[in-house]
Amino acid sequence: MDEKAAGEDADALLAKLKVQQTKVWMIITNAQGALISRGLKKVCQREGIETETATDAALLQALLLSLHSSKVAEPPKAQHRGQEFEEAGLQRDFSKLTHQDSSAASLGTNSTASETSLTFDTWLSWDWLQGRVGPAGSSAMITLDAARTLWLREVGDVASLDDFCRLARILQRDCNRATSIQSVLRGRMGRKQALQSQAEQAGYCLQGAVKLAPFNPTPCCAVEQALHALHVGEGDTLYDLGCGDGRLLLAAARRGAAAVGVEYDQRFAERARAAIAEANLSDLATVICGDACASNLQRATKIFVYLVPDGLRRMQPALAAALRSGTPIASYTFSVPGWKPSQVLSAEAR
Repeated sequence: MDEKAAGEDADALLAKLKVQQTKVWMIITNAQGALISRGLKKVCQREGIETETATDAALLQALLLSLHSSKVAEPPKAQHRGQEFEEAGLQRDFSKLTHQDSSAASLGTNSTASETSLTFDTWLSWDWLQGRVGPAGSSAMITLDAARTLWLREVGDVASLDDFCRLARILQRDCNRATSIQSVLRGRMGRKQALQSQAEQAGYCLQGAVKLAPFNPTPCCAVEQALHALHVGEGDTLYDLGCGDGRLLLAAARRGAAAVGVEYDQRFAERARAAIAEANLSDLATVICGDACASNLQRATKIFVYLVPDGLRRMQPALAAALRSGTPIASYTFSVPGWKPSQVLSAEAR
């Protein structure tokens, strides 16, 4: 079979799957309805279908056959309240439900019920169905209309024990697939939100600047410990590379030191400037919205960094040059890769 014929077969099989197994079709297609081969393989693997060398068309054919056979044949076990269905447990539940029906029949309210058969309305009161079957628009995975259609197709009027067990397994399979769909949709939504967040953040961040660390504010106690270890005071010019909201700049300025913060994210740079202005420390503290890797550190007499190891690695040449000129450096949480710190301060020392 040539590639064109195989492609046409795959399209036809995919259309057939959409009609027969809409939930599965949703899992293995994108928003435009095109087949996602990787998704198809994952579904096939869950069904026990060999995927190593098979084409998409062959996998679709095998999947359709597998889903059809699982719909007709009864698996030996299914799930029940997070555990595997046990025949004895189903029999107990059936007996309990049919007892309700027979009690109702004795009162003249249910003429078709007996101790060996179950009506649709009583079946809906089964504990396991609570939260799984419900009105359209609710959080239930299966609507009442779908449950009624299933009942009429598989049972008709009243259900025997065998009918009850078969319905339980069919519904559990459908609920599992619905959960898989929800997981896929949540994953797609999460990726969409992440991409949107990245796009929004990119609009605020300096073009071409290197991201050295995510924003994670330095605890106030660590700020004071770092300034004390560096002996920051009047006459100093302290640089905070990746200054975030500017809290360390404020603390240094209150000690009488000049403080310069470098921040590549415009949102945090503006937040830091606002905090400095509110504290009336604009004559001592300033914020540069720029790339810390490109900063001129020659004016710095003290340097503070709170960066992740990769960010510290990127800053290493500039920090090494500053250190050679006699400028002490304090790094919170992480050491500069390959460097041995001259002093390590712990939380207990604060």
